[in-house]
Amino acid sequence: MNEFLKENEKRLRVEFLPPYAPELNPQEHIWCRWKKNYIANFCPENLSSLIQRTKPTLRILRSDTVSFDSYWRQAGA
Repeated sequence: MNEFLKENEKRLRVEFLPPYAPELNPQEHIWCRWKKNYIANFCPENLSSLIQRTKPTLRILRSDTVSFDSYWRQAGA
């Protein structure tokens, strides 16, 4: 990991987050939104059904860069 970070230091910035602080972890905002808006009350019958439902919704979330930026701000980064 350190080698990768060093090779990409011009385009990446490392943010250290405290352990056990989900409110400071931007990833938690993403999962919360995904669960609330896209898979609430969804009970897949099998793995294939879960994948079929999950892939398109994660593409939607991934394309929403404005929200991703706001998750970092909410986390105080």
